[in-house]
Amino acid sequence: MKNTNGFSLVELIVTIVIMGIVSLICVVSYRGYKDRAIEAEAEAMLGELYSAQQVHYIRNKEFFDDTSEKTSDSSLGVDFKKNKYFTSFHSVD
Repeated sequence: MKNTNGFSLVELIVTIVIMGIVSLICVVSYRGYKDRAIEAEAEAMLGELYSAQQVHYIRNKEFFDDTSEKTSDSSLGVDFKKNKYFTSFHSVD
């Protein structure tokens, strides 16, 4: 009887290939989750800005048009610095 201890080279290579495939699937899934988190944060921030604009319009009968950080924080009450991914907003012409 042949008594073998350990694994053969083929078994080790197959195991490493399977682990590589599983880790590749995990990395791709993680990137998708991260992208969705960034999109959700941006959507929440824009929703907060929209609500603040509506309140400002009701109080002053005009929309707030200056989005610089100091005036937006004080006039609209939106804290742009509390988010993780976006540090400033730029107007689109």
